Amino acid sequence: MIRNTVLSLALLGIALPAWATPSFERVRPVLVESCVGCHGGEKVKGGLNLTTRDALLKGGDSGPSIVPGKPDESALFRRLTHEDDPGMPYKKGKLSPQTIALFRKWIIEGAPYDGPLATAPAKPATGEMIVKDSDRRFWSFAPLRKTEPPTIRDTAWARTSVDYFIRAAQEAKKLTPAPEAARQTLIRRLYFDLIGLPPTPEELDAIRADAASDWYEKLVEKLLANEHFGERQARHWLDVARYADSDGYEPDADRPGMYHYRDFVIRSFNSDLPFDTFVKWQLAGDEYAPQDPEALAATGFLAAGPVSVLTIKDEGTPAERAQYRADEMDDMVSTVGSAMLGLTVACARCHDHKYDPIPTRDYYRLAAAFTSTKRIGFSWKSDKKSDKEMDAFARPLGITDESPSPAESFLFAHGDPTRHKEPVTVGFLSVLEPNGTPDRWLVKTKPADAHTTFQRTALAEWMTDADHGAGRLLARVIVNRLWQHHFGEGLVRTPGDFGAQGERPTHPELLDYLASELIANGWHLKPIHRLILLSAAYRKDVAFDPAKAAIDPENRLLWHRRPMRLESETLRDAILAAGGKLKLDLYGPSVKPYIPPEARAGRDKDSIPRPCADGPDQWRRSVYLFVKRSLATPMMEVFDAPQPTQACSRRSQSTVSTQALLLLNDPFVRKQAELFAERCQKEAGPDAAARIRRAYVLALSRQPSSEELSDALDFIGKDQSRLTNFCQVLFGLNEFAYID
Repeated sequence: MIRNTVLSLALLGIALPAWATPSFERVRPVLVESCVGCHGGEKVKGGLNLTTRDALLKGGDSGPSIVPGKPDESALFRRLTHEDDPGMPYKKGKLSPQTIALFRKWIIEGAPYDGPLATAPAKPATGEMIVKDSDRRFWSFAPLRKTEPPTIRDTAWARTSVDYFIRAAQEAKKLTPAPEAARQTLIRRLYFDLIGLPPTPEELDAIRADAASDWYEKLVEKLLANEHFGERQARHWLDVARYADSDGYEPDADRPGMYHYRDFVIRSFNSDLPFDTFVKWQLAGDEYAPQDPEALAATGFLAAGPVSVLTIKDEGTPAERAQYRADEMDDMVSTVGSAMLGLTVACARCHDHKYDPIPTRDYYRLAAAFTSTKRIGFSWKSDKKSDKEMDAFARPLGITDESPSPAESFLFAHGDPTRHKEPVTVGFLSVLEPNGTPDRWLVKTKPADAHTTFQRTALAEWMTDADHGAGRLLARVIVNRLWQHHFGEGLVRTPGDFGAQGERPTHPELLDYLASELIANGWHLKPIHRLILLSAAYRKDVAFDPAKAAIDPENRLLWHRRPMRLESETLRDAILAAGGKLKLDLYGPSVKPYIPPEARAGRDKDSIPRPCADGPDQWRRSVYLFVKRSLATPMMEVFDAPQPTQACSRRSQSTVSTQALLLLNDPFVRKQAELFAERCQKEAGPDAAARIRRAYVLALSRQPSSEELSDALDFIGKDQSRLTNFCQVLFGLNEFAYID
């Protein structure tokens, strides 16, 4: 029989798929897209329902539609070939010969179903959203395209494959790129971009003295390997992970041990942990590697969000506890959707998504992966701790499951946790499930000593499966975040929304190329950083050209460099570095910063950090500052650090008067200006001009011009105490706050 089938298909001139490929996987999309709309979904014309195999074999008003093993005797197949009237799909035209051949093969094999057509339209009474194959063809949901760098005329300009995509788009608009930035500019750009710190004067001298043609490449490698690389890169992931060191809500109790998750993120970027492992551990590290403290700490991603004390202590009325628990699940689903998929999944909590193909049912199928969870504290590496310290570790640090048996999960009516509509089982987004079923990723055999459901492992496997699951979207989202970090704007300028309301990619082929490169390189991020950093596109100057701006006013084609301001944490670190007082110790507990009394006024003294003096203990890198949800550090807040109540994919960048006022009046800034002046006096000696030159190098990584030196000398005069004022002026310069 198989031999005859091969002969029949060969006569049609059709290349066969591997016989091991389940035929129903190839037929299912056609049934969903072209058939079930009239036969089993919104309508059941002719009494024929195609959504299950039993219904298919039963047939409709005209009798059985399929004779298993005999396509030529099957009414359905004869309608598809238009041998019988009316030909199907009705009014849509005949299917292609390739598709008809697939149906023939499927019927010869007995017309198997691997489950009901879960993506079929819902019953009319429910009005539930139908996810169609046309939805799956949307650019962000579609499979990654196999793209090669395009041909360009200006091949001499290109340095890496990235440049071919960038230059091709420019040539199409007759745009020429800005020249390469000066060496001094590139040095400062790389340092702040990769490690978030200015180069020391000694490092500057060494790089400037390097006459080798590959000085830039060597600097990139040096900084990628720097131990502070992870601190800089982690800050962006902590934004999307809504990281904080307190619970949130009104009590906003401290979480003293939450820093273990932050340290896991830093270590992961430093060691270039494959991104798929990075994601898997954050979703289910306790299931993948239950004996590894790093994997346990990684689940802090799920526990990092705000949580009510009613949830932790199981207090309040049943309705209150149900509401807070539902909000906790919503926080997890929302954060996973935004951080990993770049989708506003939480919009489907109360109703089908208004713009994207995400039914409410899909939201609750995702939430079902978390309904068995509980928050846990744990001791770290079996260290001996005092009773007081162990109390701190009882606070939520990570996630595990209550038991190996899944808890009941329900679809809520209008998002109300007290109104259960129907039970649901764990599942994922239909638009990213080719078969409409999670069976491919569910763990069939659990370890004998399993204490969890392994539903989160299934979610993690689906999330990172680039061929059949969400991996292609996950890869697109993370390489877009890397691009945004290096250029200020992503290839998709809405990094948290890859849906219909988000912007389309400016260079879609480049986005898919980078995503494919990420997967091909074992999900390691550093090769993608390197590919971008070594490109000519990254090395451009900020030079502005009105004529080019008239063609591309928003610089979407990247013909010049966009000036980028330091983020709040990096700005504070640069101020501390200038004065020579920045503590560069890695990892460890968060430090509570000094917060002025006026910022604390009217706060409940039990819910805010204890008053502390601003001193050396607080002068660590800003990534280690204690993040209190109910009380932001003034400098962080004024310079646009995000509120850690939900995932932040892109920080706003405001320019407001309070920023200048803070740099003029904040006690911390004034203290650091004093220390900066003392450092200049100590390192440059008594000569006023030498002190000014030293200040310029430490703050701006360059020497002052003759005019700047003259103005500074006039300002300071013979009163060397005014050197502090001058140093504070440098902190307020645009050149100090902007990388280029």
